[in-house]
Amino acid sequence: MAEEKTERSADTAVEYLLKKAQEANVETGWDRFQCDA
Repeated sequence: MAEEKTERSADTAVEYLLKKAQEANVETGWDRFQCDA
């Protein structure tokens, strides 16, 4: 169960970072980095 919880936490962290990156898109021009995605 610990592993599943860790994976879930990691997914949440990724979603959080992606959300913050999208919010910062207007300020930082995040679209420059989407070529890596």
